Amino acid sequence: RDIGVTGVQTCALPICITYADSQNVLIVTGAGSQLLCPSNSILIGATGNSGSGNQLVVTLGGLATATNIIAAGGCSVVVSGTLIVTNATATGLLFVTGALTNSGMVVIDQLVGNGRMKFPGGTLMAKAAGITTGLPFVIGDGANVANYDMQGGTHSFNNGVVISNNSIMSGCGTVNGNMTNYGTINLNNGCGMYFNGLVVNYGKIISGINATPHFLGGLIDLSPTRSFPTLTSDGGLGIFAGQFTFTVVWNAGKVVVAEASSDLRNWAPVQTNTMTTPYFQVTIPGVTGPGGTFFRVKSFP
Repeated sequence: RDIGVTGVQTCALPICITYADSQNVLIVTGAGSQLLCPSNSILIGATGNSGSGNQLVVTLGGLATATNIIAAGGCSVVVSGTLIVTNATATGLLFVTGALTNSGMVVIDQLVGNGRMKFPGGTLMAKAAGITTGLPFVIGDGANVANYDMQGGTHSFNNGVVISNNSIMSGCGTVNGNMTNYGTINLNNGCGMYFNGLVVNYGKIISGINATPHFLGGLIDLSPTRSFPTLTSDGGLGIFAGQFTFTVVWNAGKVVVAEASSDLRNWAPVQTNTMTTPYFQVTIPGVTGPGGTFFRVKSFP
C-alpha cells in the first residue's frame, strides 16, 4: 500500500501504517509537500513482519516532521528532501530497522538503527546516535559531499565510522567506535570532540578557535608531513561577522605564529598556536572589509 502526501498535511493523531503484508509505504514528495506532525509520532511497519516493501520516502523537495519515527519490520527510510524528528525534551527518536539512505537534510535528536546505513550525500544533524549494524557507518560515497554534524551528545557505532573523501564529520560530542578518516574532521569553534576508539587519519583534522580533539583511543596520523606551515581555504576563508578566518596546515606539535602587516615590511604577531592537529583555523577579530591588511604565518621560534 502506498500512502502519498502532496500539499500540506497536518496530523492531529499519531500515524500508524502496520499492515501485515509488509507493503507499508509512506511517501512525501514534491516541492511544497509537507507532512507536519509536531506533536505526534509516525509508525511504519510491524515487528515480526519484515520486508523490503516497508518504506518511508521523503523526496523531491518534500518535508516531514514528527516527534518520533519508528521504522519497524525492516522498514527503510529514504530521504532526498528534508526530515525533522524532534520534540520539546530533545529526545525525538528516529529508529530504523531497515536501511537509512540520506542525500538530503535529516535533523534528529536521536538516531538508532540496526539496518544498513547509507549516507551518500547531504547533511545529517544529530544530538546522539546508537548504530548497531554488521558494517561500518559510512559518511559519503567518495564523490558527493556528505556532512555528519554532531550536535553534542554521544554517538556510538559498534562497527566504527568511515569518513569518505570529500565528506565531513563536524560539530562537538563524543564518538564511541573506531574511525578511519579519508575526508575531514572539523571541530566547531569552542568545541571538543572525544574519540574513545582508535582514529586512523589519512585526511584532515581541523580545529576551530578554542576547539580541542581528544584521541582517548589513540591516533594514527598518516596524513602527509610538511616542512613548513601553509595557508589554505579548507575550513573557511573570508570575513565572517567582523572576523577574518583562514586555516593553517602543518604538522601536529609544531608552533606557528600568525602575523599582520599593512605594508609587507613591518609585521606584528596576532596569534600564536601549538598545532594539536595538522589543521588549525585562525580567527582574527576586528576585520570588517578590504583595508590593505596582509597576513602570513611562520614557525616559532
